[in-house]
Amino acid sequence: MLMGWLPKSRWWRFFVLAAIGGFLFVVALGVSAFFLFRSPKFQTWLFTMIMARQSRGPLEEPREPRLPMEAAAQLATNAAALRSAAELFATTNVWSAHLRFTSNQWAALGPKRVPPVPGFMRPDGTIILRNTNASRAGVAGVFGFELPWSKAILEFGNTTFTNVAVRFKGNGTFLGAVRSYKRPFKIDLNKHVKSHGLAGRTTLNFGNLSADLSLLSDTLAYEFFREAGVPAPRTAFARMLLTIDGKFAERLLGLYVFVENPDANWARERFGVDGMALFKPVTYELFKDLGGDWKAYSDIYDPKTKLTPKQQGRVIEFARLVTRASDAIFTAQVGEFLDLDEFARFLACEVMLANYDGILNTGQNYLIYLDPRADR
Repeated sequence: MLMGWLPKSRWWRFFVLAAIGGFLFVVALGVSAFFLFRSPKFQTWLFTMIMARQSRGPLEEPREPRLPMEAAAQLATNAAALRSAAELFATTNVWSAHLRFTSNQWAALGPKRVPPVPGFMRPDGTIILRNTNASRAGVAGVFGFELPWSKAILEFGNTTFTNVAVRFKGNGTFLGAVRSYKRPFKIDLNKHVKSHGLAGRTTLNFGNLSADLSLLSDTLAYEFFREAGVPAPRTAFARMLLTIDGKFAERLLGLYVFVENPDANWARERFGVDGMALFKPVTYELFKDLGGDWKAYSDIYDPKTKLTPKQQGRVIEFARLVTRASDAIFTAQVGEFLDLDEFARFLACEVMLANYDGILNTGQNYLIYLDPRADR
């Protein structure tokens, strides 16, 4: 009786049953996929497999440089004559830069693979931002990518620096460029040769602008912060060439944003005082009380300057206030730890710029400073 509705023809009956079976299979597949994609472990496996496969694939070879003579003449090339960081990071400067690697030095850049974080997606939709197997915080480490240091020769503005330390930098900007040679670079001029420096700066940051078709967003955002009175690094640009011995020579990577490194030298020039404490936190739970031992805070707050015990204690004390104080006590005391006017100005800039990868969303890519003059 249950089969009475089927066609009498054997072939039509077979077709109908096959169609029903196919439909049920697709439904089952969809339901299974729905629950699989809700599984943090499956999400981790899928994303890490995709990233790992892309990182192992062949890279798109950079092209030969073609630059008219009149355009080449406009490049900033006289780095040896620099007298200040302000000249180095003049906003409209486009510096000539050339990184030269041996094949072994390029290979040493990796990325190396480390165990990823199992289940990096939390139930509330946030992402775990720290992998204890990786040396750096951020999604690159969470997906199991370690970015080791290597060595190279840097030609910058007709000045040559030998034996510089180089590594890839960034998280999303690095992951978005794993199939390209145009990756973001961090360069330490005096890690191996202590006499190296450039206008008082020893660490150089080159962003690859992979997520910015205008090539201007970073530059304009940093300038917007500075014009609003928020301390922020200065920027210039660099036209980057790449040589890998035995592979290619002087190939054009393209335009990079050249960002001033926020460190003790930057803080001294910007604030006019020694002893500023700089932090670059990576956390959704800023100033959560983690106890009285600074070791629990160090990796999360990633200090960029050498801290005194007093500065460490000040961060811990503020975390205790934020986490444990009643509303009345917090309202009465927060101004002793936090410059509320400065903080409000910073948040206003974040909102105006619609920053999707900062303190209000991903909990990263911002700086905190502790001024020794006001102890806040």
